[in-house]
Amino acid sequence: TLKYFFTMKNAEENRKLFEGLDISKSEYFKYQGQYPVLFLSLKDIKKSSWETCFSTIKRMIRSLYSEYKDVQECLDELELEDFKNIYFGKEEAYYSTSLRFLCECIYKRYGKKAVLLIDEYDTPLVAANMYGYFEGEARDFFRDFYSTVLKDNEYLEMAVLTGIVRVAKENIFSGLNNLYVYDTFDDGYSSYFGLTQKEVEEALKYYEIDFGIDKVKKWYDGYKFGGIEIYNPWSITYYIKNKKIGPYWVNTSDNLLIYDTLKKGDLEIIEDLKQLIERKELVKSLDKGFSFEDLKVSPSYIWQLMVASGYLRVIRKLNDDPMSFKYLIDIPNLEILSFFERDFIRRFMRDPDYFRELIDSLVKGDMYRFEERLKYIFMTSPSHFDFKQEEANYHLFILGMLIQLKREYKVKSNLEAGYGRTDVLVLPYDKNKLGFVFEFKVSKNIEELETKAEEALKQIDEKNYEVIMQDEKIEHYFKIGMSFYKKELAIKYQEI
Repeated sequence: TLKYFFTMKNAEENRKLFEGLDISKSEYFKYQGQYPVLFLSLKDIKKSSWETCFSTIKRMIRSLYSEYKDVQECLDELELEDFKNIYFGKEEAYYSTSLRFLCECIYKRYGKKAVLLIDEYDTPLVAANMYGYFEGEARDFFRDFYSTVLKDNEYLEMAVLTGIVRVAKENIFSGLNNLYVYDTFDDGYSSYFGLTQKEVEEALKYYEIDFGIDKVKKWYDGYKFGGIEIYNPWSITYYIKNKKIGPYWVNTSDNLLIYDTLKKGDLEIIEDLKQLIERKELVKSLDKGFSFEDLKVSPSYIWQLMVASGYLRVIRKLNDDPMSFKYLIDIPNLEILSFFERDFIRRFMRDPDYFRELIDSLVKGDMYRFEERLKYIFMTSPSHFDFKQEEANYHLFILGMLIQLKREYKVKSNLEAGYGRTDVLVLPYDKNKLGFVFEFKVSKNIEELETKAEEALKQIDEKNYEVIMQDEKIEHYFKIGMSFYKKELAIKYQEI
């Protein structure tokens, strides 16, 4: 939208796009069609190596230079050589300062400062961190690439960058003193991050869609920017197009950093996810200026990342203390809930249908099929399930798997029961359904798998973990002892 508003190219034709809109009646309409615009979308630069990342960026820059190849007639001999080096992709081209140089060339040709628009500026940074090449060449390049065009650039009228991660501690924007950041916590421009209630109602009326606003609200509303509640514009657009409710945005979103951080998560994170899926609220500390190093040290930064990405929303700050960063957060709507219930599992399991069969086998009490399916998943799952030999890692996996039962069961972890703490309890809301008591052990070698599973089952009896079942008046349940060695497992059980 900003590109078509500001660009000098086809200005009169573009003007028609804004006629009758509020902007056409404002004082700012005088800027329509007045600037050379440099637009880059970096949303697809998610390369696994610096070489392929840099190669893609070079092609994009050359394409940008091609749009303004007419500036060459105004350049001196040295400037023309630098321009052609980039335009023709020569080895001696200075790509890290190419945007700054192009702004200067454009000013010489048109006598106007450029407007710079960069969409998803942080996507290549996130990919570089994910694939391990951020330190060194990638960071050095992007620091120069962004800073030279944004800092003390007399040929730049304004710049707008969009992204999710602020990477404030990475020195990407070092030295900038005129950078304004507007995010989900700020009131500035809060109503422009999406669609307001009034705008959605008007859109549904305009397109003669009769479905109730209440259902649309439950699926796509709930985001909060500053003090204003916002609908997801992508989802509303596709809802209007298809005229039916569905998970539109979450099926297109690709947040590698979130998935990578979740893989490194601990039991506390999975417990918190379980609370969220049960539509409960969490209190979390959120740091807007975290770094990639912070994420490596503490996966708890996942909550800030999920808020910034739109998977969670801030309900409110817990107090007015400027030094306090504690917020109340939850899942904003049913579309996002569908991601946690379905796409989260799909990301970590190769075959979600097979996974559902695993869960069905468990709740039906078919322990033979449950064991066989679980063994298959362990053997065929991606490499991040090549567990370290720590009980907590297996506990984490099983607990994450059982989250899918939350509609009909209470899933409790490390709950005090009898004479200790049981690993996992699965308590049905319907007392006529099966309940489950899980205890886990890790084996030192594959030969003792069966013995350790027997020990786990015996511990359930010795510690009287099943007393919870009696307290809950659940008469039919399974006691399940499980042991693990790398990707091997054994299960022993007793039906009550």
